[in-house]
Amino acid sequence: MTDDIILLEEADVRNDLEEYQTYTVVVTVKNTYSNPDQGSGNRKLQYIDDTGTTRYLTLWANSTPEAVYDFDFEQDATYTLTEVQFTTNESSRRVFYNLNATEETEVSHGPPEDDSATNRQAITSASEDLPSTGVATKDAVAEEQAPTHTRESPSLDEHIDDALSEVPDPATTQTRHALTAFASTGRAGSLTVHEYELVAVNGYLPDDDEAALRDTYKARRQIARQHGDRPVVAVVEPLTLVALEKIDESAIDIDDFRLEGPQDALPRL
Repeated sequence: MTDDIILLEEADVRNDLEEYQTYTVVVTVKNTYSNPDQGSGNRKLQYIDDTGTTRYLTLWANSTPEAVYDFDFEQDATYTLTEVQFTTNESSRRVFYNLNATEETEVSHGPPEDDSATNRQAITSASEDLPSTGVATKDAVAEEQAPTHTRESPSLDEHIDDALSEVPDPATTQTRHALTAFASTGRAGSLTVHEYELVAVNGYLPDDDEAALRDTYKARRQIARQHGDRPVVAVVEPLTLVALEKIDESAIDIDDFRLEGPQDALPRL
């Protein structure tokens, strides 16, 4: 660990920090997000560094002290966290710069030098609102310090960036693609799915299921090219396709097949 205290709002995180080094950081929290289904579960503290870039400090459930993980971080408040490790990882040709709490991380209000002053100010403020006895009770101080949370939902791009930042290099394919996920904020509406079958014509017959599957993907590409709106079409199994909109079978010319659609659309959730 270094002796440096990093004020994240005044730091170019990308260039100022050294990978795998741990720091004491001072962070002004812009928002907090909880991702219980991501890995072991985590909380994200959103902040903005000196370059104006939105970044995140991650508290992992399985490696962050319980007192830190459950800490009630307030929006736009400033905190000091010790033993925070800086790492980088690359996914989909993008480099992500990560700050992660460790098992030794501790948290306190405000910058290090202002911690006691902040607490004294809170107690004094609470005392001014008390009856003439002038005794500040623990409940009164707690009520005075109770946080007000007004959090905006992160954008889709922020969700995707956040999820991709946790993808390790071994999980990234040679084409620099990676599979990741993030929690939805609500239930998706129902979709109407149209199912189509490829019927062989002119005496053609695929040699086996593998050949039939290749023919199905080829037909999918031909449908996308010939259809004016490039519909969303997916392969279900050999010689079976589904689309999110109805396709005019008579307007599609597919090598060795004709496209045969259903009488009725299938409702899918």
